[in-house]
Amino acid sequence: MDAIAQHLLDQLKTEFENQVVLREYFPILKNPGVLSGEVHSYVLTHLALLGNLLGYMAVVACPISNVGRREALNRSGQQAKWPDSVWSDRTTGDYLAFFEFEGCTSSADLVNKAQSLLEAYHDAEVKPHLLVLMYWQKPGGDQHRRGFRKIRIDPATAIFRNGFRDEKGYFVGPPTCETVIVKVGMAKREERFWLADMLIVGELVPA
Repeated sequence: MDAIAQHLLDQLKTEFENQVVLREYFPILKNPGVLSGEVHSYVLTHLALLGNLLGYMAVVACPISNVGRREALNRSGQQAKWPDSVWSDRTTGDYLAFFEFEGCTSSADLVNKAQSLLEAYHDAEVKPHLLVLMYWQKPGGDQHRRGFRKIRIDPATAIFRNGFRDEKGYFVGPPTCETVIVKVGMAKREERFWLADMLIVGELVPA
């Protein structure tokens, strides 16, 4: 793992374990919790604030100019991707980390986000040092009746390890940077969800 990626990951692990920024700025995520439809906004705002407090230029929903895949995108009519959050160097503007966060009801939802994150990586002219795929187990569909089915991360991991072919047949290769998968544990209290923990459940180092 390169030094920048390791530093970023160490900083994320510190916040995931201690939740200092979360508790100070977003106490509602601990008590009383937020509604299901609010989880995405609160977690991403926490992520962006954390990046800025750590000295980066961190934004939410940032479009990545499709320099890397321009020819293929023009042929296929696809649009460039918008990672849920982007951390960049304040001086140079170079990308440091891309984040995707999704409420998932199945492993297929996680795969879709993995593909979007990988496409954003290839869109960027200056590649980030770290890709972070985050998810929480969202109630929905048959799970209301049959209980939660465990979301497997193996299919998403395979996307980062092997790449994939998009719906137009264009091959999107694996990244050359580090990738981590983070499970955001949201516990339900009556009609609200509170953030219990943020756990790194997968780490991939490029071959």
